[in-house]
Amino acid sequence: MRNREAATVTKDDLLKYFTGGRWKTIKDMDDELEFTWSHLEVNIKPIGTQFFYHVEATDDPSDYDEGTTDDPVGAIAKFIGGGIPEGEFFEQMASSPRGIAYTLRDFARRVGARTIGPKALVKVLRRLQVFPRIGAIRIAVSLVAKMAEGRFEEDEIDVLLKDMESKGWRVTRSESPKSGLPTVELDIDYFKATIEVESIPYEIQYIYEGRRDLAVEQVTDDPVREFQTWYRSDEFKEAEEDRKEAVESAKSKEFEEGKTILAPPSQDGEPPPSTVQEKLVPSKILNEETVPSPA
Repeated sequence: MRNREAATVTKDDLLKYFTGGRWKTIKDMDDELEFTWSHLEVNIKPIGTQFFYHVEATDDPSDYDEGTTDDPVGAIAKFIGGGIPEGEFFEQMASSPRGIAYTLRDFARRVGARTIGPKALVKVLRRLQVFPRIGAIRIAVSLVAKMAEGRFEEDEIDVLLKDMESKGWRVTRSESPKSGLPTVELDIDYFKATIEVESIPYEIQYIYEGRRDLAVEQVTDDPVREFQTWYRSDEFKEAEEDRKEAVESAKSKEFEEGKTILAPPSQDGEPPPSTVQEKLVPSKILNEETVPSPA
């Protein structure tokens, strides 16, 4: 196992960390990981991804939004939809060509009645232009999440990026200087968006055989850090000492006791001259390796 300094842990990090020695991978699925080491059991389950997003108009930096969410597509869509009076943009444009026609007529009516100002109208026109391509954002979110979780091979990522570029979406792939995780930047007509993985929260369960009081169950974005804290704790160390003493005691007792074996009776019915034989039984208890401290 190895130390990590990055705050965010990916599936690939977990598979590398819980490898070596007597660690065994019991389950390796996208939605759950399970490892065992002698008397320890580790269960890790990703429960979603938190994204940081930033979207702004290319010709007006003041027309922007950003934040952290598990649904960046919804957040960006809400921002774009907010440019339409009464927030009707997204629902109407997403419904059907009839909905688009209705929206355009409504804009014309508002302009004619002067109920929408020039600046608001510019926002509307920006959003009308970008909406048909808003699906690119959903693809980008899926792409960056899969890259972060290590579920895509490099050639698969390249295929997706080329496919997006062929549709006219200018895509730049990089890594966040903050987390080192994948980032995707999109230029879609009058808007540009940056989407990156902020963190990957996990449900964790750490079990120490025979010691329910040492069990750990919680949600964290760093299962490695929590595991290190767990096995470095005084309670864990005391449990390891108790276990070591119990193993040594059982080994010593088994070697010392031996077993009594009676000789068969003689053919003439007389008791045999020697009726007892000591036989030492090899211990069946293997030396258990304790969990090593990371290098």
